[in-house]
Order: sequence, then C-alpha cells, then structure tokens
Amino acid sequence: MKSSIIKKVKIYGSLFLLSLLLISCDNKTQEKVERPDGAISPKKAAQLDQNYTNTRYELINKYLGQRARDPKKGKYTQMEMDSLMQADSEKRGFMDNRSSWWSIDEIEAYIAYAKQEAKKNNYLLDGLRIYQGAYNDTVINGKKQIGLATVFIVPTGKKAVGQKGSIFPTIAVKESSDISGVYPLNEGHRGDPPHSSYPQN
Repeated sequence: MKSSIIKKVKIYGSLFLLSLLLISCDNKTQEKVERPDGAISPKKAAQLDQNYTNTRYELINKYLGQRARDPKKGKYTQMEMDSLMQADSEKRGFMDNRSSWWSIDEIEAYIAYAKQEAKKNNYLLDGLRIYQGAYNDTVINGKKQIGLATVFIVPTGKKAVGQKGSIFPTIAVKESSDISGVYPLNEGHRGDPPHSSYPQN
C-alpha cells in the first residue's frame, strides 16, 4: 500500500512538473523582430509588379517570340545580343538595371522578420519567392527618367492548423503560397553601374 502511494506521488509529481515546463515554454516572451530597412508595403510591391508588367513583360515576350520565329535572330550569340541591345539602349539614352544586392545582415534580418510574421499569421515559413518589378517613371529637371528594373522578395509558407500552446504538433495544410500581409523586401543595391552584367567586380 505504501509503495502504491509513493508511485502515485511520483506520477502526479512528474505530471505537475511537466505541465509547469510546458506552461513556462509557452509563456516565454520572444524578442520582437522589427521590420527591417528595405521592407515595403504589399501595396508598393503590387505597384512594382504592375510597373514591370506594363513596361517590360510584354515587350520581352514579344521580342523573344520574334527571335524564335526569325532563324537569323536565333543565330545571334549572347555576346552579339548584349552588344546589339546595349547599342540600342545607348542610342535611346537608357540602360536598365540588371541586378540587386543585399548584405548578409539585411537578408538574415529579413528572414528573422519573415519567420516572426509567418508565425503571427499562422503559417509555416518554407521559402522566399523573388518577383521582378520596376520603379515608377520620374521627372528630374524637366526630363523624364524611366524607372529602373528591380526585384522584391516575398516570404512563402503553408497555412498551419493546431492550437497555440498545444503539445500536439502543428500540421501544415494547403500548398505553399505567398504570405500576404507581410512586407516584402526591396530596396536592394543596384549594379554599379546599373547595367553591369555577371560577374561584377
């Protein structure tokens, strides 16, 4: 009888300690990650995407379609194509941006922010998607400046189900998608000069 009481005390004591441990883990306050520099609103990201569609996407597809139909154009080497396009761009007075750069610190800060925001929105972060965009045209000293090409980064994830603080694992449902409402990362440093090709020295 004495041993049965000791067994019960051990079992209840263990359960009590386990429940305290789970509660303390759930109540730990995590340090808030501030939105990093370069994060833009979803509305601004939608504008960059629309600018790209309006100013480049159709033209690129049209050009590549013509190239596919014209055997001579299909025979140009990449170097010849770059040279022709550069000469045409210089003639028109415009050379587009070809790359964007972020420091490791900026990328790591954005990933930490994306993880936090994904969790807040009940998503399991699983990746990053890169969209092509273009800035708005501007007027400087009375002269129109064409908006340069850019890219912006959006976190992706799967919607999660499971109760907050539950000891049961969280289960991902649905396919991976962009996590709407989380500010995308933009404002990377462009090439120097913007039209520089890979690799830049």
